[in-house]
Amino acid sequence: MQDLKRLTSKRAFEKIVRELVSKHFHDLRLKKDALKILHEASESYIIEIFEIASMNCQWRKSTQISMDDFRHAVLLVNRTMNLL
Repeated sequence: MQDLKRLTSKRAFEKIVRELVSKHFHDLRLKKDALKILHEASESYIIEIFEIASMNCQWRKSTQISMDDFRHAVLLVNRTMNLL
């Protein structure tokens, strides 16, 4: 199975995740598979936010995505995912 092209490099993503984990969970270790799945899920989430923010922008007949477009996109995605 071939990996999909990622928006962020594996190394950069792993560095950020490991920094966050070490800061908040001192004895937690992540397996490579867990990091890969977290990377995929994170990028999917971000892409969905941008897509919805872009649709909000188009609906407003604007050419610039606003913070409100992003706020509404995050609310919509999080509600859809039952995160709120």
